Amino acid sequence: MDLEGKKLGQYQIIEELGRGGMAVVYKAYQPALNRFVAIKVLPPQFAFDDEFVQRFLREARSAAALHHPNIMTIHDISHQDGFYFIVMEFVEGKTLDRLVAESGRLPLPRIQRIISQVVAALEHAHQRGLIHRDIKPTNIMVDEQRDDHVTLMDFGLVRAAEDSSLTKTGTIVGTPEYMSPEQAEGEEIDQRTDIYSLGVVLFKTLTGRVPFSRSTPHAVLIAHMTQEPPSISSISPGLPAPLEAVVRKALAKDRDKRYSRASELSRDLDIALRGEMPPGMKKRARPRPAAPPAPEPTVVTQKPPAKTGVKGWMWGLGAAALLLLLTVCGVAAFALGVVPFGASGSPSPTPTATPDLPSPTLTATEEIEPTATSTPRPSPTGEASLTPEPSPSPSPRPSATAEPTATSTPTVRPTATSASAATTQPTAAPQETAPPQSTMPNLVEPAQGGTYKSPLTFQWNGSLAAGQSYQVTAIHRGSGQAVQSGLLSTSSWVTDLPGDKVGEWAWTVSVVQGGSAVTTSPEHFFWFDPFGGGGDDGGGGDDGGGNGDGKNTPAPP
Repeated sequence: MDLEGKKLGQYQIIEELGRGGMAVVYKAYQPALNRFVAIKVLPPQFAFDDEFVQRFLREARSAAALHHPNIMTIHDISHQDGFYFIVMEFVEGKTLDRLVAESGRLPLPRIQRIISQVVAALEHAHQRGLIHRDIKPTNIMVDEQRDDHVTLMDFGLVRAAEDSSLTKTGTIVGTPEYMSPEQAEGEEIDQRTDIYSLGVVLFKTLTGRVPFSRSTPHAVLIAHMTQEPPSISSISPGLPAPLEAVVRKALAKDRDKRYSRASELSRDLDIALRGEMPPGMKKRARPRPAAPPAPEPTVVTQKPPAKTGVKGWMWGLGAAALLLLLTVCGVAAFALGVVPFGASGSPSPTPTATPDLPSPTLTATEEIEPTATSTPRPSPTGEASLTPEPSPSPSPRPSATAEPTATSTPTVRPTATSASAATTQPTAAPQETAPPQSTMPNLVEPAQGGTYKSPLTFQWNGSLAAGQSYQVTAIHRGSGQAVQSGLLSTSSWVTDLPGDKVGEWAWTVSVVQGGSAVTTSPEHFFWFDPFGGGGDDGGGGDDGGGNGDGKNTPAPP
């Protein structure tokens, strides 16, 4: 649909401004009032769906009922030449998203000026039972020529609170980076959803980035549901400490712990920007400094045992040296003839020393046995240096030859340690191969570049490990609206896409374990057209088969 250069009623179409999920927006000129306007045109294929047309008109009337200087004004709702369209105020300026992209984090006074105007617009809508559902910087227009005057745009997703049943089950309306946890889970929403999204906008203006940025929309939604946002001061040092408390309350996972009204957020923001803590809030405790001292006592307490061990070894060595000295003195005395060699004394030490040595160590006796055998008394003096070793007359001195025992003891201890090490290493190795294996999903249907209609069957190939599931995510490229499945154990999923989201869609399949994506397939793209999708009968009829989705139909140019 291209209306540039054409006339729609009294409005001369000048140029296209953008395409959304359910409409195309043009800049037009109204000669009667000599002004420029913005026209939101419903594509002609939707004109055949009476239910959808009624929803479109209902949304337009809801937005037209809002009269506020910070909300885009609706001038007219009309139908002509087969087109339904809404005529709106044409707003000059830049989007807040563009301002942040150009300058990074904004100055604090400017943030206060912009956020306070968005709050004023939301308060006006919430008091009338309307929820925006898609608060984000691209829907906030800032006119720098008018002292940063703010206009909140695109109430195309607004629903009256009592009409929330129009949203299909399983359909997620919004932009993942700015969605509340309850939106991500598909729960019923209220005005606190807009406050959470505004908290994300505040986070971005303070830091220049969103709190959760992931590689897939599914991962972003999981983060909003399960993870705490990073500290703003860790990204932008120097911010007033009370700002942390305001941002955390706005981004609370539990909506009951969130601000209940947008005006409360604005009030606390004003107080925090003055460097004061808002009433009822406490500065967040920082337990990190207390953690480092803990290891120090542990290191100190290990030193005394090490010193004690060294002293014991030294005392043992000293005692062994003393006994060795006494033994040498005894041998010398025997050699000099000071100690008499009696016939009755010689046999008694020999049998006593022989059983004494084998019993402590079996290995050490191999060196002593030859000495014991070499104790024949026929060599009285010629082998005086050899004979005294096994059989000196004082029995305590041979026990001083427990030096072999002392040498054999170290050989036993290393053997014990090496045995334990040998047993621990093989047992640790199998644990490294424990993580489950899975394959990346291979996308089959919808085929790349095909055109499809609802109900749509998503199919893929792959394998799952124990405790893993599949998750399908489809994103409308024009609006960013996401449709997601639950956790699946099979390789297919059938769903209806929103009838107003005509155009190109991207879809992926993730393998999920423990709430996080283990692996995600590459994106595939297809064209969704609820009236022109392919099928066995050419599409459009009610007898198109069980799936009703087109296959291998070329996408529109």
